[in-house]
Amino acid sequence: MTENTMTCRPRTKRFPDVLVAVSKAARSISRIAVVFIMASVTACADSTPRTDSTSPRLPDEFRVTFGRGGGFTGQWSGYTIRASGSVSAWSGPIQEENAEVVGMLTAEQMQALWHEIQSVDYFSLERRETGNMTAYMEVAADSVVHRSTWIPDFMADENERSPLEKLYSYALSLARGAAAADS
Repeated sequence: MTENTMTCRPRTKRFPDVLVAVSKAARSISRIAVVFIMASVTACADSTPRTDSTSPRLPDEFRVTFGRGGGFTGQWSGYTIRASGSVSAWSGPIQEENAEVVGMLTAEQMQALWHEIQSVDYFSLERRETGNMTAYMEVAADSVVHRSTWIPDFMADENERSPLEKLYSYALSLARGAAAADS
């Protein structure tokens, strides 16, 4: 019996050391898990543009490009609005080709456009439709670029239009207004 007791004593003596080692390992793993979670959260934090509509400044690299085209001619036409307020018109067989500055929007108009983009939650809209005629809108903000395409409904009245089509119409009215004011 004494022989067994002696064998157990060293194990009993090492048992607290094992607990300490396991405890340290568990703390290290939990620290690593916390660091990993924090890194994951902060990595995704800037993946969508700011949506604070009360902010006085536009997002970085703000640009809105939109147009329609296709059909049997394969021609595209549209506008590009930049953060500076410059409005460029373009048309041709390739989107955004032959762009020419046609006017300027005011800071208030730019803020209103950004507000409309936010109000329809544009960056969460997922529309990828193409047809004989296709409309598209691409918005760049805070290093994020989001593009939506859809088949335009030329016969829909204002109440039947989707939020995306209403946003398109609003941007189009701003661009046309800037072009008319500058001519």
